[in-house]
Amino acid sequence: MKTICIFLLAILIPLIHAQNEDILLERASKEKRDFLNKLKTGPFWEYWKIWQECWNPEEKCFDFTNNMWLKLPTEKQIQIAKLYQTWYCSQKQIAREKRFLVKGIKIEMILVPPGKYIMGSPETESDRDDKEKQHNVKIKRPFWIGKYEVTQKQWETIMGDNPSESNQGDRYPVEKVNWKDCQKFLTKINEANFRLPSEAEWEYACRGGTTGRFNIAGDISTEQICYSGLMFYRERKETGEKNTIEVGKLKEKNSWGAYDFHGNIWEWCQDLMADYDKNPKDGRSYEKDGVNRICRGGAFNTFGSSCRSANRDSVPPEQKDKNLGFRLAKSISLKSDTEN
Repeated sequence: MKTICIFLLAILIPLIHAQNEDILLERASKEKRDFLNKLKTGPFWEYWKIWQECWNPEEKCFDFTNNMWLKLPTEKQIQIAKLYQTWYCSQKQIAREKRFLVKGIKIEMILVPPGKYIMGSPETESDRDDKEKQHNVKIKRPFWIGKYEVTQKQWETIMGDNPSESNQGDRYPVEKVNWKDCQKFLTKINEANFRLPSEAEWEYACRGGTTGRFNIAGDISTEQICYSGLMFYRERKETGEKNTIEVGKLKEKNSWGAYDFHGNIWEWCQDLMADYDKNPKDGRSYEKDGVNRICRGGAFNTFGSSCRSANRDSVPPEQKDKNLGFRLAKSISLKSDTEN
């Protein structure tokens, strides 16, 4: 299915400037025209219409703020976002996933393609906060994001200790690390230019093209996300986790292939806490004024509402807790990355 969709997009993208179906068919070769006519009554033609509306050829990125996109059900957003990521990697001849070997640790990362999205939450979203004001952000360049949160094995190999207080083991996320500890870790592996994601990158990577409370279709459960089992916006209680779980254990990855953006541990971002009116609108981190740093994603011991894609938490950079950890990001140099 995915191969067919990529093939379809490879045929259609060169014709993206077409204004309607008739012009599209007129400009295609006879073979392509016959193929397209057969598709007009199927789901692929619907995908093409969405692509035609949401792809921005001038900025060379997908527009997740488009009204047509916002009206799609989450299931369809996930399907098309996957296709976009796969198509982008194919066009740039770069892997969708990559494993970096740095100082004895293996770091698995996922490529996040460029795009324009709505950061924050609508005023109608349950249990939102006023500091989640919606605004458009354009991620101009692709970047790598950790497939998993940084594990205790990775931390101990680099730092020589394991500060974690919750469950312990190689595949569990490292926790009880503050923002300054993360910077020390990054300094030790600096030769590979890893970093913390900006807050805008984190939310964009978390959403994976989705526009709802979470990056999955429907509501969350403890079978999908490691959280306390309590939700503010519904009268239901589940038996949640009392400690962290191994990264990727729940097998619920987002549309771009990353795990545990929701729950398990809070994840440090590079940014200082500030109102969105001050933040850059191009995906860069905010570093001008403030003291506290941003954490995202919620944790095993938080309410489900804290795990929402748009939720923000302001934390002193010196604070350590058994639910505080991080995930890595890395900028992409397309030339060097395609050579490996």
